[in-house]
Amino acid sequence: MTFKSVNKNGKWYLHEFTDNDIGTWYDSSRGIYLIPDIILDAIANGYSSYYDHTVSLFDDHPEVFSEEYQDIRDILLLDDWIYEEMDKIESWLNDHDRFIIPENCYIGFNESYGDFGLWEIQEDDL
Repeated sequence: MTFKSVNKNGKWYLHEFTDNDIGTWYDSSRGIYLIPDIILDAIANGYSSYYDHTVSLFDDHPEVFSEEYQDIRDILLLDDWIYEEMDKIESWLNDHDRFIIPENCYIGFNESYGDFGLWEIQEDDL
């Protein structure tokens, strides 16, 4: 995920998603790292997170972490609040004041197979 700011009709948005973006962004085959990967990419793209300090500390001083935790994703997985943070990221990504999203689409997990991306709202979802 890399966002590019866009000015549309005199208003600035963090990014404009198009129909070309519809589909899987993060495949569920990432296993336990699926959510940490999304969180890290969101932080890298301007999302203000509960984990900002931890990520910054890891990036600037990885030597303070034990051998067991040399991957920031493993550190994030230690926190019970990771799922609540993911809910906040989904809300942030679906904020139409920040992002332009194609009509009748949402950003989140596909309930059928667990991938994360941009999805068309199906009639049976309504």
